[in-house]
Amino acid sequence: MKHVSFLFILLLSNILIGQEFHTEYHYPTNAGESILIQNSYPKGGLDYTDAYGKTYAYFVFWTQVTNKTSKPLQLSVDFPLETSSVNPTYFQLYVPEISMTLENIQKFDYGLDVSAYLNQQLGQKSDKVTHIAPGKTSMFYVVALSEERISGVARAGFQLEGKQLVYTINTQKTNSGTLQ
Repeated sequence: MKHVSFLFILLLSNILIGQEFHTEYHYPTNAGESILIQNSYPKGGLDYTDAYGKTYAYFVFWTQVTNKTSKPLQLSVDFPLETSSVNPTYFQLYVPEISMTLENIQKFDYGLDVSAYLNQQLGQKSDKVTHIAPGKTSMFYVVALSEERISGVARAGFQLEGKQLVYTINTQKTNSGTLQ
């Protein structure tokens, strides 16, 4: 029985570790090259309490954009203050300036100190601009913050619609920047 339990746990851990991406999108260019956007599953789902004692629920996601073209790309993420509504829950979306790294994938909240970040940024507009050289990758965090818990699971990620970046959290889409 010990061996069966061990094999089950080993198999389950390999399945979970192998599920790094919730979604993966390939966008071909006119030159036959492509841009790859990969979005993670959430971590978190815990509480954050601000300096005034107000409690929020949060999730941490990360996105990886790979430039498989021969030209540099400019990634501009610009979240409005009031963002997505997943009925009846409203989310504020934040994009920390700190970069996500592969070493943080297995860490709690993907290695992001959510409390320290939100203590500085809560209620402020969140944006990020980065340049991605040909053949290079950019990884970054997204924090989804809500005054209410959602029922069910949280899924989120970026997609391209033309040059517009659209962030979808569950079924709600938010225009959130550009990739050009």
